[in-house]
Amino acid sequence: GPIPTQLGMAQQLNQLTLSQNTLAGPIPTQLGMLTELGWLSFESNALSGSIPTQLGTLTQLTWLNIANNTLSGSIPESICSITHPYVDCEEVMCSCCRNADDEVC
Repeated sequence: GPIPTQLGMAQQLNQLTLSQNTLAGPIPTQLGMLTELGWLSFESNALSGSIPTQLGTLTQLTWLNIANNTLSGSIPESICSITHPYVDCEEVMCSCCRNADDEVC
């Protein structure tokens, strides 16, 4: 199923790991309200669509792994100043990202 948009209301949340949960659909823009979030992993689901620009406002973010999904578009440049995201380099455009082998895209 989808990622619940209500997660955006958990504003004190500092870690969110939803890897390998058969999640599908887009990443909710409401996750950009999680200002304390330092760790975000959606690895190995069936997420699709573009990466919300709102994730670029997560200034505490030190880990982002969205690899092994069917996401498209580009990673917001503002994320590059705070972390090196792990993505599927063939699907997502990113100047600061790394793949599963820890190689720069």
